[in-house]
Amino acid sequence: MADLIERLRTLSAMINMGEKIAWGEDTALMDEAADRIATLEAALAPFSAQAGRYDPPEDDDNIGIWGGTSITLGMLRAARAALSSSKQKDGDNG
Repeated sequence: MADLIERLRTLSAMINMGEKIAWGEDTALMDEAADRIATLEAALAPFSAQAGRYDPPEDDDNIGIWGGTSITLGMLRAARAALSSSKQKDGDNG
């Protein structure tokens, strides 16, 4: 994932300096990034859905859930916030 992020930042910098997009190579990188984002959103969705079970926040973000797991209420809320932010940026309020 770090490699993908670095390649995207490099491409963005090049485009910001006026370089044209290399059709095929650069667009493939964009497609790869979009696919990865979709995969990560799908992976976050179940955690995001569970966050509502623990609302409202009561200074309990560090409390673990589901007996013996290291997943905390704060992690569930962070997943929900990440997906909510993504949908707002896409113009999807659903």
